[in-house]
Amino acid sequence: MKSLIAQFVEESRDFLQVISDTLLQLEQNSSNQLVIDELFRAVHTLKGNSGLFDFPVMTQLLHAGEDVMVRVRNGELEFDSSLADT
Repeated sequence: MKSLIAQFVEESRDFLQVISDTLLQLEQNSSNQLVIDELFRAVHTLKGNSGLFDFPVMTQLLHAGEDVMVRVRNGELEFDSSLADT
């Protein structure tokens, strides 16, 4: 099991880097649908992975982020720097 946790931590770092990079990209161009989709996928995958290892606080936080990104993807919420900071 320890090796699975180590793999989770390593992959989580990668996903967090993707999330950080895409947030910065979206601050420059908030209408880039490809980047919005990339951010959603990274948050969604990290949420699922955290659920597998029973990290409920992390899973809840990522689920909230995923809900926000669904609204951004659907055009219900505008992405801006304030949203990125949150």
